[in-house]
Amino acid sequence: MEFAKDFNTSLAIEYKVSKKSFSFSGWIKKSPHQLRALFDSASDRGVYHKISDQSMGTKPFDAFLLKNAEPFLIIYYDEQKTAVFLGADSLRRLTTEKTKTLKYEDAVFWSTATHELS
Repeated sequence: MEFAKDFNTSLAIEYKVSKKSFSFSGWIKKSPHQLRALFDSASDRGVYHKISDQSMGTKPFDAFLLKNAEPFLIIYYDEQKTAVFLGADSLRRLTTEKTKTLKYEDAVFWSTATHELS
């Protein structure tokens, strides 16, 4: 999480991996709760999550409430070895425009930030 040092607020992050293009509409169709939770995390209402007691390893705590956070969909494009950060404004716009797929170049256009990984 080297990139996290660049932010002075809490982050809500959904990670995805793609080779060439990411199926944005497929993600929304399959997991609408994730998009809703990202938007809720940015609000005063927030998003509450209980961490399962059945999870492997140690847990930092039992649950959390994330409010007024900075939400990101981070898509790692394997061929470019680059993570593209799409913030709330971009996610709203892409959803409104009913975007189907995001090629790397399109994602970079809509991005808040990018981070190259070696």
